[in-house]
Amino acid sequence: MSKIMFVCTGNICRSPMAHAIAQKVFADEGLSGYEFFSSGVSAMAGWGATEEVGQALVGLGLEIGWHRAKDVTQEMMDECSHIFAMTRDHVSILNQRFGYEGKTYLLSEFAEANDGDEDVQDPYAMGIRAYTECRDVLLKHILATAKKLAKEAQE
Repeated sequence: MSKIMFVCTGNICRSPMAHAIAQKVFADEGLSGYEFFSSGVSAMAGWGATEEVGQALVGLGLEIGWHRAKDVTQEMMDECSHIFAMTRDHVSILNQRFGYEGKTYLLSEFAEANDGDEDVQDPYAMGIRAYTECRDVLLKHILATAKKLAKEAQE
């Protein structure tokens, strides 16, 4: 079982949204053998995802009531095969704290998105439109990531 973790700042917006989307995308693509997690570099420990995350995910038929924010730990980093950060700053923080340059990636860069190495912008307190835009960016990157990991698994 490969463990994949998504990391943002507070673990209440982007990374839990990515976690939920990844579960759906990988299942829809018929990719098994993956387990997903999310965490934050400065998590709002114990908090649920924001209400707007729940609203944005409804459009994909997903719910997020199960989520509780947590800080990234050494143990989490050790267990994961891939760690996908939302921003370059998150990648830098993770590499400084834990030193996993070989498995810590900027999500958009790993996905080889058309927009290259864009940060996934934080929608916190920016209104529902920012959350749905974030959801759509995450969906695009996670679809590309799933295809890339499936291809790597076949090689």
